[in-house]
Amino acid sequence: ISTPTKPLSKFLSPQNPPPSPAAPARNDSSGSGTAAPAFFAFAGGEYLFLSTVVHYAITPLLFQPREWPVKVITVGLGAAVARGALRAVARVSPPRRKHTQKQPPPSPPPLLGRLQWCYLTVGLPAVEAYASVGHAAVFGPGHMEFLPLMVISVYCAVGMAWVWGVQVAGYVGVDVSRAYSAP
Repeated sequence: ISTPTKPLSKFLSPQNPPPSPAAPARNDSSGSGTAAPAFFAFAGGEYLFLSTVVHYAITPLLFQPREWPVKVITVGLGAAVARGALRAVARVSPPRRKHTQKQPPPSPPPLLGRLQWCYLTVGLPAVEAYASVGHAAVFGPGHMEFLPLMVISVYCAVGMAWVWGVQVAGYVGVDVSRAYSAP
């Protein structure tokens, strides 16, 4: 094992601070003060996305048909409460500039990007439809019972891995502010 030639204090000096997560997303070189709401929306959107995916990832634990309403209500209510709380905090944060009577204050930036929104509103219901009724219709009852659980696990793992990748990219200095918008 080789030791670094420079002491660690050289790397972490005030002139060379450690990188902060998602630092490029917070960069506001214009000085207009618009980076804070945008960064809050970005970080809040990541939280909302990841918490919804994680809540859905544990739903295979509720596997009986009579538990399906509880599963749907729990995931939907959790996402709705998290989104409402994040939007309320974004609205309450003090404005950076004064507004005239003619001009209303700007609305907070959207929490979810297009890809996140599609993943949650198109993908999750499609996976749930397959797991609930589609699998039994295609393969018949009692055949390959592990497959719906595997589809849910893989779909949720892809979403969690994407968020992790965006966080790592932001930590190493890549501009991740548009990571969830469509190309």
